[in-house]
Amino acid sequence: MYFSFIPLVVIQKLKKQEIIEADNNIPTPSTEEKNEAEKVQRDKENLIIPHNEPNTTYKIIWHKKNSSGLFEAIIERVGSSGTSYSKHEIDCDSQSIRYLGDGDTLEKALMYRPDPKLIVPVEGSSADAIVNTVCSNFNEVNNILDKENDVINDRLVNNRVTPNDKKEFIKYKLQQISGSDNFSLKNVFIVLGKPGTIFICGEIANKNSIQGYSKFFTNLSKNDGIENAYLINDGSDSFAIQYYALCQNNLNQGNYLSIPM
Repeated sequence: MYFSFIPLVVIQKLKKQEIIEADNNIPTPSTEEKNEAEKVQRDKENLIIPHNEPNTTYKIIWHKKNSSGLFEAIIERVGSSGTSYSKHEIDCDSQSIRYLGDGDTLEKALMYRPDPKLIVPVEGSSADAIVNTVCSNFNEVNNILDKENDVINDRLVNNRVTPNDKKEFIKYKLQQISGSDNFSLKNVFIVLGKPGTIFICGEIANKNSIQGYSKFFTNLSKNDGIENAYLINDGSDSFAIQYYALCQNNLNQGNYLSIPM
């Protein structure tokens, strides 16, 4: 039996060539994926996922409900090894999840490379935490938005106006509350309180006023009508205390969903 020995320098060259070939085979994000990544960053949500992993945080930075009725969510993971991103599809009925893509940049995570099927995650894993956070929070938000949108569509059918996203829905809600559409909004976000309780917080200004923007909040999930559900900063201690407790405190802790206006 004969043994042949390959010099170390040859092995190193072969390894280097393998790495180069592997890198060349990795697809690069398309223009569409880059544009989508820019939009996600611009409209970034910021909802912390409770998960016990040392020196690591997980946040939901984007989500939507797809045409199949399942949630899609982009997760940002920040740990000792750096920042990475992953996109998932979640079925809240079966409490299952699958990867749609992942990478060390948002663009790479948006490249569609799905796992073949949804699986129920291991209890206590990061995937389990993602499913729990998405289903406990967004199911509530979307159920309320869907219910309210049905009512709004009935009211507006003659005008052929359909508030088909959260931005238009919130503008319409505030129009109904304030009795006017002559306002501008900025720094608007949704706070997820106890189950069944969702608040809109932000700043509002009358377009014809020189007074500038004032902070406001309103209960989005109020079921007994929209009257008296809207509070704007009147300079009182009462408003300041309520705004901090319901809005600012959750904003500071990262428990909110931003709404681009």
